[in-house]
Amino acid sequence: MLKFIFVLTFATAIPSFAAANTIEYCRTVQDDTSRLSCYDGLPSASEPGSGPINPPFSTDWYVGVGAFGGASVNDAGNASGSSAVSIYGGRNWFDGHTMYGFEVSSQTGLASRDGASDRAQYGNINQSIWTHWSDPWPFDQFDQIDRTTSTTHQDIISPTISGRVGRQIGRTLVFGRAGAGVAVAVSERIVDDRNSRYCDGWSGFWWTDGMIYNCISSYGGTRTKDSRLTVSPLVTIGAGVEVDLDAFSVRFEGEARHTFRDSGITQWQIGTGLLRRF
Repeated sequence: MLKFIFVLTFATAIPSFAAANTIEYCRTVQDDTSRLSCYDGLPSASEPGSGPINPPFSTDWYVGVGAFGGASVNDAGNASGSSAVSIYGGRNWFDGHTMYGFEVSSQTGLASRDGASDRAQYGNINQSIWTHWSDPWPFDQFDQIDRTTSTTHQDIISPTISGRVGRQIGRTLVFGRAGAGVAVAVSERIVDDRNSRYCDGWSGFWWTDGMIYNCISSYGGTRTKDSRLTVSPLVTIGAGVEVDLDAFSVRFEGEARHTFRDSGITQWQIGTGLLRRF
């Protein structure tokens, strides 16, 4: 009788034991620590041809914060340094070890400035000008122009939305992403005309059938500055890895983004961040 009860109990436990040692069962475990322990208890080749079993990232939401640094190059070829703080959030879906997802993010520029400058030089305040008696007076031709115009953009916020795809390898997720958004920036234009000279007094005398003029007094230009808020479209592409730390992940990634401004700007950045999954 006791032997019969033991055999019956053992036979009843076999299905439960088997169910508790399958990938499907482990994926249903809600607690992260217990789920990882379940995966650790699986045979290294529980599916034919699958190789070692890797505990996958779960389908979940996440939020995070990161920091970027790199270089910016505008369409005119001017380069400058850039740095930014980024916040992001999104959702991942897993089909086996393949990840699909989306991410919403925004960067705030700390020292991300791009700009273009142009220098105009012409004229001679000390020249003598001859004109025919019927020609207009050439007094503006005395102006000696040495003017520099520069424009800079300071990013305030740049929200984007991106699609993501990746592959989970062990506790590491390798991913790529691409997206679009807008850059909100303060654009500043500075015109430095202080090296220019403008004629405000002249003298002349007749020569043959015209007049010869000379500037006898002049004044310098000024420096002016104006600022405005601009909103410009941008595109972004990036790739990186995330290392699983149970409820958290550490991210390392590289990014290229182009902002379509009057003087377009391309930023090349690398960064790191910390994510919380829930």
